[in-house]
Amino acid sequence: MKVMVFHGYGSSPSRIKWLIKPFKELGAEVEAPKLPSPLVRAYQAVKDVEADMYAGHSMGGALALLKASDQTKPAIAVAPPTDLKAQMEHMKNNEKLRGVYEEIVSALGGNLDLMYELSPIKRAYEAPILIIHGTEDEVVPIEQSLRFCEKVENCELVVIEGMGHVPRGDHKETISSAIRKFWEKVWGRG
Repeated sequence: MKVMVFHGYGSSPSRIKWLIKPFKELGAEVEAPKLPSPLVRAYQAVKDVEADMYAGHSMGGALALLKASDQTKPAIAVAPPTDLKAQMEHMKNNEKLRGVYEEIVSALGGNLDLMYELSPIKRAYEAPILIIHGTEDEVVPIEQSLRFCEKVENCELVVIEGMGHVPRGDHKETISSAIRKFWEKVWGRG
């Protein structure tokens, strides 16, 4: 069983060991490539990659959802921006995130339509999807995950009280437990 695990914007595979670990414990072959940013470039970088399941955090979660839609595969996304127009507006209007917004605009030569077209919420999903999101996420508002799971029939949402954008402490074990349960639901025992 091969699982591709994607990191977030400005992150790296070494910073998502908490997301990689549960899949390794389940005996999966895990690949976690270093991705370019923003999402448009990351999507192009992995367009020909295939796996049995996709997972990711933040931008990587959005990428996992896109790959799941493209290949009718299950996906697990932690704190994913699912509506990229709403996400860009959120970053533009948030003083702490404005720099990231400006980096993305610059990287795309001002053509944000490229980004908006990749919104996972615009896609169809046939395989099961697990979304995990914290109530205290100031980077990607939880409303994006709520709306996504309302639209996508085969979507399970795990809300973690008090978790921000990056899981810490006990939140990592809650995520790990949710991944194990989802894995068993999709593939049977690990």
